[in-house]
Amino acid sequence: MNLGKEHTASTREDRRMPPVVSIVGKPKSGKTTLIKKLVQELKSLNYRVTTIKHIPHGINFNEPGKDS
Repeated sequence: MNLGKEHTASTREDRRMPPVVSIVGKPKSGKTTLIKKLVQELKSLNYRVTTIKHIPHGINFNEPGKDS
């Protein structure tokens, strides 16, 4: 089947991976504050933004003083 250049270019464009940013740092170093400000700024520039938190095994989400 011959789809032509236009269809091929469109298909390649649809398959592009979105940019990925990874924020890594020591505890209490300001990662969450940075991410909140970064997301706010990117959204103000009309970017679609999502976040994913890596959860190591055995993490406790109810730890006092933690924002995660």
